Amino acid sequence: MRVALLYRFNIQHFGGCGILWAARHRSLSLVDRFIAEGFDVTATGVHDHPILHASEHGHVEVVEYLLDKGSDPQFESKNRKTPLHLAATNGYLPVIQALIDQPTFDSKNLSMRSKLWDEQEYPIQEAAYNKHQDVVEYLLSKLKPESTSTKTAANICLPDAAASGDISLVSFLLEHGADVNFQQVAETISRQRENFLGEPWHSPTALITAAKHGRTEMVKFLLTRGAYVNRKRGFPYTGSGVRISKYSFGIAMTRGDRSMVKLLLRKLGKAGTSGGERKLAQQNVLEIAARYDDVELFKLCLGYGFNEEEPLVEAIALSHEGIVNLLIERGTNPDVTSVRSRGAVGAAFSTRNVSIIKLLLRSGAHIHPETVKSYRWLGPAEMTSLAQQFPVLPCHRRSMCPKEEFQWPFD
Repeated sequence: MRVALLYRFNIQHFGGCGILWAARHRSLSLVDRFIAEGFDVTATGVHDHPILHASEHGHVEVVEYLLDKGSDPQFESKNRKTPLHLAATNGYLPVIQALIDQPTFDSKNLSMRSKLWDEQEYPIQEAAYNKHQDVVEYLLSKLKPESTSTKTAANICLPDAAASGDISLVSFLLEHGADVNFQQVAETISRQRENFLGEPWHSPTALITAAKHGRTEMVKFLLTRGAYVNRKRGFPYTGSGVRISKYSFGIAMTRGDRSMVKLLLRKLGKAGTSGGERKLAQQNVLEIAARYDDVELFKLCLGYGFNEEEPLVEAIALSHEGIVNLLIERGTNPDVTSVRSRGAVGAAFSTRNVSIIKLLLRSGAHIHPETVKSYRWLGPAEMTSLAQQFPVLPCHRRSMCPKEEFQWPFD
């Protein structure tokens, strides 16, 4: 009698937390006793449920018992996790089978409708990210074969599989109709879904996700299966420039992953890439590489036909002396004005990097007349002295590089 009172006290004053502990630790007898003493496993509107804990830890006999007692196989926690989510995350296939085989289980929960910007992922995505191929295969088999659901599901969980680094799982998804370049388009999301041009947000491709997670072998595999390097995440239009950090190549460059950078450079092709990859190739990969103070990484990008004057100005502006010295040794012309109306010498004086200024002086670089004039009147004495040692170009920099008018993408 006293023991029964303790069970009831736990249920009445602590919400039945004891049954949660029992389900988590596979104690079927305790679960049965709590139910016998009045714990309602069919209740709705509560924040936690023993079926969540049993599913998360793979205790299929506890799950089956709770289902027999009327528990909802689709119960959602306060974090919007269901038993199916938790079992798929941890790869407990018997639990998943017990849940789906319930007559009260709604097959709509296997629907792959996009919910971008939602922290919740679908069970098949959870399984793919955690390398549970048997779970992915089973969940795909439960979709209606006569519909496009199987292909849609394979597409949506492909980036998660690529992030896991499991090549066999990615191969399986591709064999079941997944598009290696698939991107979700955010058409029905609660937060920002369009930019000022009315263009929808695009999710990362499998290649971008693999690059983000440092999966070099996966990147290599996806490239052999036809993955595009020029696909980007986010909005299609980002202004007059291109944020290369949205691309797989820029992500690899940011990570400093030299082997991955080399793989992607081979895909871009030497001295001009054809087809869909041309757009990214024309953004001058060397200029992006110059932003990172890594000479060895920069060397990997040389020899692919990219212009070297822009990277020289970029490296000078960031005071990356090693890259500046490398380009000067290669014979890069420091007098060519960049598209932003900056010259190499002008960029060096802007940063007041004396060592780079002297390096340019020894290389025979010229200075623009307006730069000499500005430092003669406003610059420190040391900068003025250095500016007067440079040979002066015969014309102003704006006349050498006229300003280009901005073109809207819909003109």
